[in-house]
Amino acid sequence: MEEKTEKKFSLKSLFFNETDGNSETKKPETKPVQTTQVVSPPPPTMPVTSTVGVVNKETYSTLMKILEERNLPGPDYLELKKAADAMATVITDENVRYISAYSVLKASNPTLTKTQVISSIDEYIKYIESERSVAKDELGKLYEKEVGTRQKDIQSKVDLITLNKQKIEELNTEILKLSQEINTVNGEMLTKQTDIEIQEKNFNVTVDTIVTNLNTDKTKLNTLITE
Repeated sequence: MEEKTEKKFSLKSLFFNETDGNSETKKPETKPVQTTQVVSPPPPTMPVTSTVGVVNKETYSTLMKILEERNLPGPDYLELKKAADAMATVITDENVRYISAYSVLKASNPTLTKTQVISSIDEYIKYIESERSVAKDELGKLYEKEVGTRQKDIQSKVDLITLNKQKIEELNTEILKLSQEINTVNGEMLTKQTDIEIQEKNFNVTVDTIVTNLNTDKTKLNTLITE
């Protein structure tokens, strides 16, 4: 087994920036636009399921370094792989390289068997799958942080839009009710105004009639009565 002197590698660093606790992206500045139009809630977002993954060189390199850190004691698949890769410039056929590398390792390690090589691969697969599990947890946290929080923010805004639209409908209903009441009161006001104006005119005519009669009697009496 190789001596473990290299720095420990973690998949977490591939998903999170460990040197910066605040990973929030800077939002672009936007100028507010005044409008009276009610904005409809955005349609619910659907997870992307048609994306085809590709090999990420950085992730591949990190995983291979993790395997090197967990190198099992004695010669096994990793030593065979390194020996075969070292022959790449001399032997172009990969199958021949593996056979040649196995022969070289077998010569220096007589106890080495095919079973050891194959079983070590199974162990390394377990290591990689365990890293997949860790990465799944980290990606789940990243998803919740970067996607889940935004989904919640969108939903809260959708709920607020719904609430405000309801308030607008209630206000429109109240405005319509008040408008109808204004029309009713205005009609009553015009009726009362007309009634009062008629009463005022009738009163003035009546007073004028009495005053006229009094003046007539005054003139008449002033003529008829002598001292």
